[in-house]
Amino acid sequence: MASLALATTFLADYGRLPNRMQRRIGDLVTKFAQMTPADLGKAKGINLEAYDGSADPRSRTIRIDDGQRGIVLDVGDGEHFVLTRICNHDEAERWMAKNKFSVNAATNALELVDLTAIEAQAAVVQEQADPAGDQLFAHRRDRDFANLGVTAEVVPALMALTSEDQLEGLLSLLPPSQAEAVIALTGTDDVDHIYQELAGAIHKKFDTDDVVAALEAPASQAAFHVVEGQDELADILAQPLAMWRIFLHPSQRHLAYRDSYSGPARVTGGAGTGKTVVAIHRAKALAERLESPLGKPILFTTFTRNLAQAIENDLRALDPAAVSRVDVINVDRLVFALVREAEGRDPKVAQDDYCKKVADEVVTERAMDGEYSGSFLVNEWEQVVLANNCRSRADYFAVSRAGRESPSTAAAGPRCGRRSTSWNAASTRPGGVPTCSWRLRPPATWNPGRPSRTSTWWWTRPRTCTRRSGACCGRWWPRRRTTCSSWATATSGSTTGARRCRRWASRWWAARRS
Repeated sequence: MASLALATTFLADYGRLPNRMQRRIGDLVTKFAQMTPADLGKAKGINLEAYDGSADPRSRTIRIDDGQRGIVLDVGDGEHFVLTRICNHDEAERWMAKNKFSVNAATNALELVDLTAIEAQAAVVQEQADPAGDQLFAHRRDRDFANLGVTAEVVPALMALTSEDQLEGLLSLLPPSQAEAVIALTGTDDVDHIYQELAGAIHKKFDTDDVVAALEAPASQAAFHVVEGQDELADILAQPLAMWRIFLHPSQRHLAYRDSYSGPARVTGGAGTGKTVVAIHRAKALAERLESPLGKPILFTTFTRNLAQAIENDLRALDPAAVSRVDVINVDRLVFALVREAEGRDPKVAQDDYCKKVADEVVTERAMDGEYSGSFLVNEWEQVVLANNCRSRADYFAVSRAGRESPSTAAAGPRCGRRSTSWNAASTRPGGVPTCSWRLRPPATWNPGRPSRTSTWWWTRPRTCTRRSGACCGRWWPRRRTTCSSWATATSGSTTGARRCRRWASRWWAARRS
């Protein structure tokens, strides 16, 4: 039987075709994979043949119908083939005349290279570069590009670039592994570290004639995938555009499928960098290692219910068997279930009226109604205890009192501590709620008076406006995104204080967006 590998470009072309054409190609590819090398040469329905004007003598075409052709790389041993493109007859001839398969000597990646287009674009970019500007790769040397397998013809143009916008035109023409290397070189990471991320091993010499080994190389896995059997082939063709299931960057595959971690692991990255894909593949890898598990021992959490459902659907598409072993649930439902299991009943969300009632009862029981109000107690709980993650009386006493409505004195401090303890106990007593919880979501909030620090409230109300005077601390702003803190010495309701409050809020949000 022939061994097939699929390129991302093949699946992209396949996914754009109508269903009738997809079924035709699916049958043809299945037949292609089932035949022996001897049968392939005799099969009339496949018409595997070379093209005289091809830039690479290993390129072949297969006939799909009167107008469509498939482009195939024949490795040369008569057994291994790479399905690369699907296009019309004329486009296939133009593509084969320009593109050439090669194995990168530095990373062992199998690459498709249109060297003529790359050289032409490099010349244009080099002419447009400003010689007086700051070079984008001024901190790099030519050998850094060579060590990462970047085509030598484009290095002079890269060294002349002065902006990332000029780089975009070249990146679209470079093979994926080279484009990844160039992007990484714009940063300050060490070349050896970048190489390990791309190639997954230390530098060594590779046989550039061994295409079969190149297909299995880590640097090739983001662009090519060797199919393992008819079932996998049918599954891939059934969802051709879900390429995240098959093609992973070497760094993603390393994170998802490594044997174990010594403790908790955190994966960071910007939007769209594939963090969720890594997590889904990691869940699949863990599920595959379990033998006859009871229930769902693997927990996959996220913030929203819709995202949890989408992740569960993606996990099912990746590995249907893994769904029975992985519990995909959003944080709200998880906390709800934990509290219900611990308390033996469904938790209830404490509304404003309930919290005020409990606080008033505590103040009355402690005979402190002449000194403190229930509103102040609720405010103290939310603005001090929760905001500063106080877990003990010592933590509570250590919180800075600057900006509070009634600063604690040495005499009042113990009473405040007992008052907050009583409020905590009252809010968890039978008939109450597990904790004074407004919303089961953990937004990051700005800790008043500590601009460089953020704190997380596990059970929290909507974000509030907190000013140094404390005048607006008791006012709630549901679904309001602004959180402000005025450090100015201003009296309640002063115009100056309000302006400074808005100014600091604007600065804070501008800093967060940047």
